[in-house]
Amino acid sequence: MSVAGENDCTVHIFEGEVELQGEVPEATARHLYQGDAVTLRAGKSTAFRADPRSFADPVAIFQAAASASEVQWEKWRARSRSLIEAPGLLAYFDFEDWDASSVTLPNRALNADENSHGTVIGCEKLSGRWDQNTALGFAKTSDRVIFRTTGSTSSITLMASVRVDRFPLDHNSLLSMAAGEIGEVHWKLDRSGRLLLGLRAAPALKYKSWERLESPQVVTPNDFGRWIHLATVIDGDHQEMRHFVNGREVARAPMKRRVPIRLGLTHLGNFDPLTPDSRMVRNFNGRIDEFALFSRALSAEEIAAMQ
Repeated sequence: MSVAGENDCTVHIFEGEVELQGEVPEATARHLYQGDAVTLRAGKSTAFRADPRSFADPVAIFQAAASASEVQWEKWRARSRSLIEAPGLLAYFDFEDWDASSVTLPNRALNADENSHGTVIGCEKLSGRWDQNTALGFAKTSDRVIFRTTGSTSSITLMASVRVDRFPLDHNSLLSMAAGEIGEVHWKLDRSGRLLLGLRAAPALKYKSWERLESPQVVTPNDFGRWIHLATVIDGDHQEMRHFVNGREVARAPMKRRVPIRLGLTHLGNFDPLTPDSRMVRNFNGRIDEFALFSRALSAEEIAAMQ
């Protein structure tokens, strides 16, 4: 199919059958078979014989796509190798060379201590953005990566390359950190596809106890199965929160309270319940093939360069 505009479409059938739907002129055949072709232009249709020369050779297309993928993967590998030395990087998981028989996921950040390495619970080893790299698949309610950082900080940046497969829950957790403490962080997507951030500023378990940032809808059902880059900044110096999608800022709001961010036990791809018997389910459904946690607020330019 070749689409040149809103009312200009040509369809060639090289194999199988195609059924035309929508606003198709009445005289137009609705079912097309091998060798058929039709142009729909300005409310009129013209039938003719399919011509393979009108389109690029599928083999050439696949070869070009594979070549482009290889180039993009090599660029990402170079960026990944330089990222591990970035200032303020506390945790970096690229999932490369991860042995699925091991529960340990190395924290690639430079000078990371062994306590900050991840522990993989459940999850499936799958392909990432490219055939050459690895992702973790999150599907079951128990799937997650657990790691720990220590101390507190005035600012953080969260970044992840994710593929959403579905939104079965009201809250689909990307990360929860230091649950139950002042300064805990929750990063998630809701059922409508909005990116949400919560920073706990008061002890009471009430809505007003949280500093919040909600984006417009950034993931639709059409985006399921596609890779997107998400980043969120809590900028304590400027008392501001910011969301980014594919390197573009999509939401910003001031913080009403100055809250030190509490580092601690972190659940990636899932929710850390407040109590062992909690029935609150907020697991993520999809894949993650890169995650980074910084103890500083990255600029928009830095985030755009890292996607």
